[in-house]
Amino acid sequence: MSLRREVPESMGAARLLVCALCGTEWPFARIRCAACHEEDPAKLPSFQTDAHPAVRIEACETYKHYVKSLGLTLDARPLPEVDDLVSLAMDLWALEEGWTRLELGWAGS
Repeated sequence: MSLRREVPESMGAARLLVCALCGTEWPFARIRCAACHEEDPAKLPSFQTDAHPAVRIEACETYKHYVKSLGLTLDARPLPEVDDLVSLAMDLWALEEGWTRLELGWAGS
């Protein structure tokens, strides 16, 4: 999973990747595929829904994979473990659209 969190020394939000097994976080470029390192913004679409406004699917058309991302810039209270499970419908939609999640989430999907 990916987190978007405001960092005092940066302009805008920083992107962090989170391990679903241990919860370790590490910084990662905002406009880059976590799998193949594609950096062309035109090949990196993101998808959101009104049902889960803090969650989005960050996809890569080159690799056909995605990472689920949780925005913590407006509200820092969401928890990655919980919001990943609550937004499981977004994973199901992504699968129907032909995307594959890069790593299993907390629900094992």
